[in-house]
Amino acid sequence: MSRSECCRFFKHATGQTLFEYLLSYRIRKSIEALTHTDQSIAQIAAGTGFGSQSYFTDCFKRQLGITPLQFRQDNSVLRP
Repeated sequence: MSRSECCRFFKHATGQTLFEYLLSYRIRKSIEALTHTDQSIAQIAAGTGFGSQSYFTDCFKRQLGITPLQFRQDNSVLRP
């Protein structure tokens, strides 16, 4: 199967491009870390595969409408 055929198949099956799916997955994993750990935002960005904290913050804000720090502050009651 060629790369383009694989990408078309993935989009047909999931409704998302492979890149969109991976980005969404990484954001979900970062939400878990923001909620359940005391790791810095830079550590979470690196641990979820983002090349920089600023790129992580941009992607996070684009998907959720708030920054990772705002998310952590708003959900601080959920942390252990």
